[in-house]
Amino acid sequence: MKIVTAILSYFLEHGESASVGDDLYNVSHYWREVLRSVPQAWSTIIVQESSAESMEEFRRCIDLSKGMNIELYIAFVGLDAKELTDQVQLMLELVDIIKTCFQYVTRFYIGFDYEEEYDLVFENAYETIDSGPFPALRELCVRTPLTNSATIPVFVLPNTPIQFPNIQWLNLDWEDLPILNALSEETLDSVKKLTMSLPYLPNIDDMQLIGKFPRLDGLHIFLDSHILPSGSISPSPTLLTSLHAKTADPSLVAQFIRSLSPRSLHRFSFQ
Repeated sequence: MKIVTAILSYFLEHGESASVGDDLYNVSHYWREVLRSVPQAWSTIIVQESSAESMEEFRRCIDLSKGMNIELYIAFVGLDAKELTDQVQLMLELVDIIKTCFQYVTRFYIGFDYEEEYDLVFENAYETIDSGPFPALRELCVRTPLTNSATIPVFVLPNTPIQFPNIQWLNLDWEDLPILNALSEETLDSVKKLTMSLPYLPNIDDMQLIGKFPRLDGLHIFLDSHILPSGSISPSPTLLTSLHAKTADPSLVAQFIRSLSPRSLHRFSFQ
């Protein structure tokens, strides 16, 4: 088994660990034992159901990863629990499990796709997010539910700045941009790539958020509005070299670039 384990470990370090684990784990008892001894097989964890079974599986994957760096995707497409009490308990358990492993997370995606229950769950499952530091995190993606409320409510954020000193990429919906105000200066300074959307009727203060990232190299922005405010983004992201804009009104792109005043831009596209 040692030879098989060594070969599998090497393959997983250079391959798609999530698919390999799913395929091999149910083949036989032998392969289950092999996978349990290979932490790399558990380096990608996807949680898609708000059920007791899903939480148990989440804990098992964390244990089997044995403190290795992991990519964590929390993407609920609906609530299995019918009663609010059950939903709250599951959310509390989810937060508790995340706390046990977040220091090892390199890529974190969180998104929920349900409506009325959303705010009630978070209000009742209140847990303050630790401020860190979390040096392992490189990518953070937050997707907003259909309620147009933030995925991570402001009241859950800590009073002290959150520290992701090595983060490279932030991917946020407009409703979640208040998270930026909770990030430390060191975190903002570390971001190289930003994906974000502006609100339907943005003001110049909304656009100034882009100026928070002094080392920003790539910007992917969604312009949902048919009008942009006049004024300049200050400070301008002087290191920005790549810009992709998605908009229903191409005339906004030129106005946005004028507001941005990039000095080093040499790659640009829009759709």
